[in-house]
Amino acid sequence: MTDIARIRFTNASHLLDEFARSRSAIEELRGIETQFAAHLGITKNYWSALKSGKRHIGALLARQFEARTGKPSGWLDREHIRSPRITPGSEAEWLLTGLMLTAFRHNPEETKRAVLDLLQRSLGADAAKAALQNADGKGA
Repeated sequence: MTDIARIRFTNASHLLDEFARSRSAIEELRGIETQFAAHLGITKNYWSALKSGKRHIGALLARQFEARTGKPSGWLDREHIRSPRITPGSEAEWLLTGLMLTAFRHNPEETKRAVLDLLQRSLGADAAKAALQNADGKGA
C-alpha cells in the first residue's frame, strides 16, 4: 500500500469513528458500516474492499468522501495527529461499544464494577487491573 493510500484509509477510518460518535441510540449503531458506506456514496461491499486492501481510495473518491463528510478538499490526503484510540473493528464491536456506553452514561460506577468483575472472571485479576489502567490512560 502506498503512503497516500495508507493515509487516505486511516483518515477514512477516522471519518467512520466520527460518524459512529454522531449516533446517539443503540439502534443507530446497528449496521453502522452499511450506514457509513451509504453516507459516503458507496456500497457496503466497496467499503469492505477498501478495508481489506483490495481497493484503494483514489483522488476522485477522496474528494467525494470529503464533500460528503464536510471536510475541506485535500483533508483525506494529509496525516492528522490524533491521540491513540481503540476503534471497534466490526459491526458486533460497534454494537457492544454502544451498549457499554449507554450503560456507563446511565450508571457509571455500577457499569465500571460490572465490567471489572467480567474482566476478572475472563482474564484474571492482574490482567483486569492492567486493562482498566490502560483504559484510564494511566499505563499498566
